[in-house]
Amino acid sequence: MVGPLRLIVDHGVSAAEGLALDEALVRRCEENGNTTLRLYTYSDHAVLVGRYQRVEAEIDLDEVTIRHLDINRRPTGGGTIVMGSGQLGIALVFKEENPSTPRQVLESFGGVLATTLGHLGIQASLAGKNDLEVTGRKVAGLGIFRTPRGGTLCHASVLGSLDTQVMTAVLRTPAVKAESKLQAELAQRTVTLSELLNRSVFGSDLIEEFSLALPPAMGVTGVSRERPDDYELAIASDLLAHKYSQSSWIFSRDGVTPAEHLVTFRTTLGTVQLVLRIAGAAVRDASVTGDFIDSDSRLSALPKALRWQPLGSVHLADVVSEVLGDLVDRRALGEAFAVSWIGGDAMPFRIGSCYLPEGGVK
Repeated sequence: MVGPLRLIVDHGVSAAEGLALDEALVRRCEENGNTTLRLYTYSDHAVLVGRYQRVEAEIDLDEVTIRHLDINRRPTGGGTIVMGSGQLGIALVFKEENPSTPRQVLESFGGVLATTLGHLGIQASLAGKNDLEVTGRKVAGLGIFRTPRGGTLCHASVLGSLDTQVMTAVLRTPAVKAESKLQAELAQRTVTLSELLNRSVFGSDLIEEFSLALPPAMGVTGVSRERPDDYELAIASDLLAHKYSQSSWIFSRDGVTPAEHLVTFRTTLGTVQLVLRIAGAAVRDASVTGDFIDSDSRLSALPKALRWQPLGSVHLADVVSEVLGDLVDRRALGEAFAVSWIGGDAMPFRIGSCYLPEGGVK
């Protein structure tokens, strides 16, 4: 990621506009190989689900409507986030000539962000699947999106401050909402820069600090502060009109019909929610959603492997285990299928936001 760096700064963007420009930058990067750092804030508030998640399982859509909140789907994987003026959005776009693994990219990106926070006197490190943590509490979440031609987009959301009222109202939990328990869970799980620095911090405050500290952390000395060019704006406009403003994209993995069966389990890539469409005594077809940071050929192979397999939790767990190999623990997978079969076709399990872990509030 070392090389000439272009810096783009934006304030108060909408969910669709922010995501459309991020993808436009990485699409353009496929052609010209430019490395671009975009630092920006969203308007209060943008609810963004991960690329592989299902909206209805993660978000209380009635609350979103009542509060007139912006909602969209990121091109990057991971869990649901709520962005606004209190958070800093980071998009780092570059071209990989010799692609690394997703984990290697996230480790490199996480290291850069940790070094940047170090300039503010904060010691952070990458933990779990895609979290940047300070003493075990999350201060930022990371994500990755790659194009077929080598363009790479690294996303990060840095918690300057956190509107816990909106957060707890919008994020769906598998248990009855108890405000005090949700607030306590958020406080235990996350930490803001406002708390760490003992001063009020918003995303706009962090833009200038990160614009100075982040490039040196990347090993870059020459930074050019620019605006998107006309071609990038044209790409963004097209993506805005035909993708990020379309419900077919936002709700592309939404909804469960009575003929569908759901199995949720953990893999080394993240949580997977397997949707099995049943016809008679067999699996007619299947699809895979989840909060995993990047897809994998083995995950992509699951639908074909499961097609027309006879029903039965043990048999189907064996099929999935054989396909996924070391991505999954066989015993835990068997338990997930067994629990799912007992539970029937109930409301989909919540996979997890970027703030509250799987399993919800105890």
